[in-house]
Amino acid sequence: MNGTVVIGLGNPLLRDEGVGVYLLQQLAERYDCDGIKLSDLGTSGMSVLHVIAHKKKAVIMDCAFMGEKAGTIKRFTREDVRSVKPVHGISLHEGDLFSTLALSESLGECPEQVVLFGIEPAHIEAGEGLSPELTRQTAHYLAVLAAELGLAEKQPPTA
Repeated sequence: MNGTVVIGLGNPLLRDEGVGVYLLQQLAERYDCDGIKLSDLGTSGMSVLHVIAHKKKAVIMDCAFMGEKAGTIKRFTREDVRSVKPVHGISLHEGDLFSTLALSESLGECPEQVVLFGIEPAHIEAGEGLSPELTRQTAHYLAVLAAELGLAEKQPPTA
């Protein structure tokens, strides 16, 4: 087991559905992520399997319908949640994160620690950019992620 990987999931062309990808980009821009692998996996569910293989820790960010107020962020471990999404077998085009994690575990490749951050979306519709409800909380989301990963903000270059 080696290192940490941070994965952003979602489709940025469907507004808040792309929050995981957006936060990954912001994390890379604002924080010193040396030694951490950052992976924008968009909607390629089964790619998660290969990216997390043999890592010590995986942090995964995505929008999640949790029945909470729009913009709510929650931290989960694999043991905390189960998907209610109907799955019809393994598909390379439609992934179920929990099935992928179970497969990783059965292969003996699952990280020692898997942390999931779900953010309740306000708008899932065609369009780019996060909803105002999520945009207002971006700094909070990044602070939560940075604390989880032990990251420091990048310092501006000195003259």
